[in-house]
Amino acid sequence: MRKGFNNLQDNKKDLLLYHEAKTRQISDWLVGMNGSRLYTLLLQQKGFGESLSIRRVQLYPSKITGII
Repeated sequence: MRKGFNNLQDNKKDLLLYHEAKTRQISDWLVGMNGSRLYTLLLQQKGFGESLSIRRVQLYPSKITGII
């Protein structure tokens, strides 16, 4: 434990990741909430009887794991 406290590093990178995640969360919510309602109403005008859920494609986790 002492070794860990003696080697503490700056957390700027962690804070940037936090802010990126928070921004994605808010934008996903806004796009999903408004986009789902918009496309549901547009498709209902065309005869589609159910509600539609709009979601973001999850590329970030793939980027971290090295798939992309």
